[in-house]
Amino acid sequence: MNDNMTKQEALKAMETGYKVSHKYFSNDEYIFMKNGEMFTEDGYYFEDEFERRTEEIWQTSWRIY
Repeated sequence: MNDNMTKQEALKAMETGYKVSHKYFSNDEYIFMKNGEMFTEDGYYFEDEFERRTEEIWQTSWRIY
């Protein structure tokens, strides 16, 4: 995986067990999937937020954490 994944590539990476981050996240922030649901590094449910982020800036610049 590379450092400039699309949002869809990031989603597929999470579905296979990877943690992912975005260039606008801080250095210690990431999201991951557990039992088919998406969470932040501190356990906050993130799936709704991931879906709502439809602006251009969220469509690229994802990476494996």
